[in-house]
Amino acid sequence: MASGGYREGSGRKRLSDNSLKRVLSITMSADEWERIDKFIAQGFFESKSEYFRKLHEAQFRSRDSFKVPR
Repeated sequence: MASGGYREGSGRKRLSDNSLKRVLSITMSADEWERIDKFIAQGFFESKSEYFRKLHEAQFRSRDSFKVPR
């Protein structure tokens, strides 16, 4: 019996062109990561990715408080 190698339909599915994402590494203290992990454990967010996406979206929704550096 063969194992490994290419099999039709196996493996991670590719992202569509309109949903390409970029990987980013964020360095924070252990306390900050623990706080985010607690939010996830409590069900406020599904993942760290969702936490940061929601944070980003909220920042741009409040454009009055968001100033782009020149």
